[in-house]
Amino acid sequence: MKMIGGENVVLVLSLCSHFTAEPTHVYTSRMYELRYAIEQLHKKYPKTTVIIKTCNTRNHRHYREVVQMSDWLADKLNQEMSSILGDLNVVILDVWDMTVSQWYPYNIHPHTHVVDNELNILMSYICPMMTKNV
Repeated sequence: MKMIGGENVVLVLSLCSHFTAEPTHVYTSRMYELRYAIEQLHKKYPKTTVIIKTCNTRNHRHYREVVQMSDWLADKLNQEMSSILGDLNVVILDVWDMTVSQWYPYNIHPHTHVVDNELNILMSYICPMMTKNV
């Protein structure tokens, strides 16, 4: 796949929920692959903005989900992401605390108010000059 980057290109990734049921070594391996891809992208297009969103909390309907896809594991994946990608020229959009402290029931797809706040934070990185004038 040929990727094009540049000053007006923003790449936003949200990967966590697809990995909470996998062994952590699978996630770690993917994060190192992602790290390499970002490094290659920034060599060619150093002004490309890369934003990586952390995990949300999720609802657990069955005991199996609590064991296999726990919020504890999701938080550990967030920490792993930060340790592997944190020194790159990327934004880690950390929404974990926002979803943990929400007034609504936990859900992998948070309530509209929470998503609105997540999008506001995201847009502050994409359009920083616009947010300073508001």
